[in-house]
Amino acid sequence: MAEEIGRVNDQLEAYIAVRLGGGVIECLIDTGFGGTLLLPRSIATQNNLPITGQENLGGVEGFAFTAQVAAAQVSWLGDDFLVQVFISDYEEALLGVEMLVDAKLEIDYLKLTARIVKMV
Repeated sequence: MAEEIGRVNDQLEAYIAVRLGGGVIECLIDTGFGGTLLLPRSIATQNNLPITGQENLGGVEGFAFTAQVAAAQVSWLGDDFLVQVFISDYEEALLGVEMLVDAKLEIDYLKLTARIVKMV
């Protein structure tokens, strides 16, 4: 059974590593984000991600913004595949619920760990 292991920080935020191209990006797990990944522009530039368009996104409290869309090769839960990612001018990388489909998310606030297990 494939799994990804992460951590919970001092602010009780859960993070998990995602392998993107030749590197690893630590992403905040955001169950309020319906997409795959929201990546800082610096990471998109470093990985030469091809921009394929743009899309309007909504955030908390009605906050809306336009993000560029790119294609990225990821290694996740034992598989390698191409996903649509969003590029932002913020410096935090987010992992959205599309990356959790067919998986179980466990956050242990006692041990300060996060775990995502592939269920199919």
